[in-house]
Amino acid sequence: MSTCPLRSNTVMTKHVWFLSILIMPLQSVAQVWTDTGGFPDAATHSEGIHGLAVDGANKLWVQPWAATTWIDPATGSAVIDPFTGLEVQTHRIFVYNPDGSAAMDPIRTITVGGLTDTLFTNLRGLRRHINGDIILVTGAGDLYIIDHNTGEGIAKKRVGVGSLSAPGIDAAGNFYVANVVEGGPINIYDSELNFVQAVVNYSPGFSRSFDVSADGNEVYWAGYTNNAVYRYRRSAASNNFGSVPDTLLRGIVAESIVRHPVTGHIWFSNAPAAGAEPTGQWAEEDAILSWVAYDPASDQVHHAFKYHLDSPVGDEKARAITFSPDGMTAYAAIFDTNNNVSVRKFTSMGRLSFEPDESLVPGAFSLDQNYPNPFNPVTTITFVLNEPGQARLIVHNMLGQYVTTLMDEQLTAGRYEAHFDASDLGSGTYIYHLEFEGDRRTGKMVLLK
Repeated sequence: MSTCPLRSNTVMTKHVWFLSILIMPLQSVAQVWTDTGGFPDAATHSEGIHGLAVDGANKLWVQPWAATTWIDPATGSAVIDPFTGLEVQTHRIFVYNPDGSAAMDPIRTITVGGLTDTLFTNLRGLRRHINGDIILVTGAGDLYIIDHNTGEGIAKKRVGVGSLSAPGIDAAGNFYVANVVEGGPINIYDSELNFVQAVVNYSPGFSRSFDVSADGNEVYWAGYTNNAVYRYRRSAASNNFGSVPDTLLRGIVAESIVRHPVTGHIWFSNAPAAGAEPTGQWAEEDAILSWVAYDPASDQVHHAFKYHLDSPVGDEKARAITFSPDGMTAYAAIFDTNNNVSVRKFTSMGRLSFEPDESLVPGAFSLDQNYPNPFNPVTTITFVLNEPGQARLIVHNMLGQYVTTLMDEQLTAGRYEAHFDASDLGSGTYIYHLEFEGDRRTGKMVLLK
């Protein structure tokens, strides 16, 4: 993926634009997912889910958001704080067997080295460790490693200040951690929780989750306020990541991200988040939350499965996803449930690799609706060429008067986007035309100032 620089010989004088090559054709995939319904049943956690992870024994760990009254399983009564006389409120983690039965009592405390922490602090996400244990991060900046067989703590370290994003873990067991709030570093800790290095010193955008490639050389940061996925890379021979990332999946809003345990594909949710809406080709209906799979080896993207809401309100968030170790079962969860099912189980019997589907191949070219639309003052126009050829993208006003040429050149097959800055134009409707090998496509865009 590359971005052409601004060109001094363009016919434009004030309209700033650039062209991005996005060679990521949508493909079908042999792996077809079936929604089997709510897990363990259709009951909801009214406060929503913040973290999911399947451990090495195929048990599902579910981490709801809100604190609740602590009920002593031995007595069935609320635990009372001896100092205040009030009922004790804590966060907790549920653990389910594959058949939906409870594998453990809800976890409200974690003991590490003889010291017991009660989970008063907000819990921010779960991951499966490479050995099958569970990683938990908190709103206080703590990272716990939890024995997946007993629920007891193995290790604890404060790796941040404030709420942490769900971390990434590479195949060597290194941890990649960062804060939800933008501006802090993305740091790497080794398997013993010793600091190794920073990926970058400034993380752009708010991010609930991020992940890494198995070899640790690619970090996928999808700050949902960025409406894109940023990929930081380093060569296998270098310990330093580039400070300028690639930009992938422009327009997506991803709060949950995870690496598939078998294929290595990176999965991203796509749904509204606080202050962000999916745009362009990623726009979805209010009743739909979706997850997509990205294959780094081929730059292909597949719309994997959708989470259908029974009672959509519009602010449900696609907050968590996890896979069984064999990659054939997925669990997805939402936040702000609004009485929708909070966790759904998806199963697959298909193979795990991308395969071309000729039915999805477009004609010689296609032109997408610009996004955002209406816009002020910058918008993006995306088009796809299925074969190489001469492409010309121009803009007129509603009177048919020429405004500018965004591009006019020989291009290879692929997906492209042009960015149009109309800061020196007046409000109104404008027409954009894509001419390719003697054919033409047209779209309308609205500038509102």
